[in-house]
Amino acid sequence: MRGNQLWKPVAAGLLALAMLGACAQQPEAARPLTLQGTLLLKGSAPKTMQVLQTASAQYQLSGVTPEQADTLQRQRVTVTGTLVRAAQPPLLPLIEVSRIEALK
Repeated sequence: MRGNQLWKPVAAGLLALAMLGACAQQPEAARPLTLQGTLLLKGSAPKTMQVLQTASAQYQLSGVTPEQADTLQRQRVTVTGTLVRAAQPPLLPLIEVSRIEALK
């Protein structure tokens, strides 16, 4: 009977570790952020990825229309959005863009 009772603490410990791991992968509390950098298009159609290259990091962007990306590529831009995924190598941090505009 003792062997049957041993699985409960082990299962509880594994569950706790899984929950901690899930929490560690969540980005900081969703809050607006504004970044400046160069908009780059990486890859080839149909799997082109929009990337903001700042002085210190790269961010994958979502919510930018293909027309906006074509117009603004290789230009310095200001991006406002929400961090929806922290960096998880090899994945870049992901920003859901609410506004993008060329720097003047």
